[in-house]
Amino acid sequence: MHQFAIHRSSESQTAGRAGLRHGRRSGTSDSRVRGGSRSRRFLLYTGFVLGFCALLAFAGCGSIEGNGGLLVVGGGVNFGSVTVGSIGTATVSLMNGGGGAVSVSSVHLSGGPFTIASSATFPVSVAAGGTFSFQVQFAPSAAGEATGTITVLSSVPGSAPTVSLAGLGVSAGGGSGSGSGPGVLSGISCSKASMVGSGTDNCTVTLSGPAASGGLAISLASNSSSVTVPAGVTVSANATSATFAATVAAVPSAQTASLTAAAGGITKAFSLQLNAALKVLTANASQVSFGTVALNSTATQSLVLSSTGTQAVTVQSAALTGAGFSLGAVALPVTLNPGQSITLQLGFLPTLAGAASGQITVTSDATSGATMAIPLSGSGGVAYAVNLTWNAPASSPDPVVSYRIYRAVNGAASYQLLNSAANPGTTYTDTTVANGQSYVYVVTSVDAGGMESVPSNTFAATIP
Repeated sequence: MHQFAIHRSSESQTAGRAGLRHGRRSGTSDSRVRGGSRSRRFLLYTGFVLGFCALLAFAGCGSIEGNGGLLVVGGGVNFGSVTVGSIGTATVSLMNGGGGAVSVSSVHLSGGPFTIASSATFPVSVAAGGTFSFQVQFAPSAAGEATGTITVLSSVPGSAPTVSLAGLGVSAGGGSGSGSGPGVLSGISCSKASMVGSGTDNCTVTLSGPAASGGLAISLASNSSSVTVPAGVTVSANATSATFAATVAAVPSAQTASLTAAAGGITKAFSLQLNAALKVLTANASQVSFGTVALNSTATQSLVLSSTGTQAVTVQSAALTGAGFSLGAVALPVTLNPGQSITLQLGFLPTLAGAASGQITVTSDATSGATMAIPLSGSGGVAYAVNLTWNAPASSPDPVVSYRIYRAVNGAASYQLLNSAANPGTTYTDTTVANGQSYVYVVTSVDAGGMESVPSNTFAATIP
């Protein structure tokens, strides 16, 4: 019978003695350690020492740390001329031009024979880039001009957008007062009350009734250098309206242009909301933290970049700095239309214990700035390992060529083979242990014919 001595180290724990007999037996592919039966030669393990070493292993985890503006589409609504006893209808639209959802709590109307025709259950949530619309009606009960105001209350602090309302009540005979006669200027309107970037808006001047036989010349003007209109337009004889085109240039920031029409001492105005064609790129995090990650292990986080403006934005490049941080494969440049997103996969693989920091820099053609810098942080921890050592027999008539190491988890009855490849030495390190788990280990010897011995004594290890 061969005696096996146990090597002791400063980080090891010594198990009690137990016997291990090496003999020829079959079934070496069984993943469990089988009890002994027949044996011709014996290998006695007089000791079995397993040391578990290193510090606490921390799982790689972390957190990503990471509002809206409400715009009235068009500065006002002009119903033009509406015959007394009739109803004119127009649509008011609210657009959320910010980066987060806005809650519209209520709309309030004051002044004139105006009413809100469509009903809504408030509050109404308007997503970023979305719109909320409702209808307003003008039902004059007498001839003459009327004005009113709609006030919009929302969740945006200190902001209560207003919409001006105007209309002209005309008698069934065609005039805005008593009696009848040639039509006079009653309004100016455009097909678009709001525009983003450059383009053309089709506009119309209207009369209270048919123009006189010579027609009616109307002067036009714009108070904004970004909106160009003709000097004037003529409403043909017996016609009640004429059209013209307003040419809009892109503006760097939101503003309102006033288009005016004047004839016969009457002046009418239309407000056109000009919105900047903004390329906006936002991230779902202002910084990315990976937390504490076991050494030589990789933790991942996702960084989402989104186009939240009114025009497509192109992400041109992304670069990382900082030891241990990495960026997954991504095809750049990429153009994101409003509402589209791209996800960047970030990794952190620490090789040294302690805190680490880095940064990801994203470049784009965003209007607000070409560079977005997001800090990265993480910390390297040390993982647990269980070190196993044992003595080979001093001599054996049936020499041992390798050893097999088995492990049971948390008191399980079955053991799993840890080393798929032959382990000719008398040491083995189990690096697959996890925090809070308990393990029991045994070892068997294998001879040149592949025969396996009965198992050694057991050793239990608990990972804090």
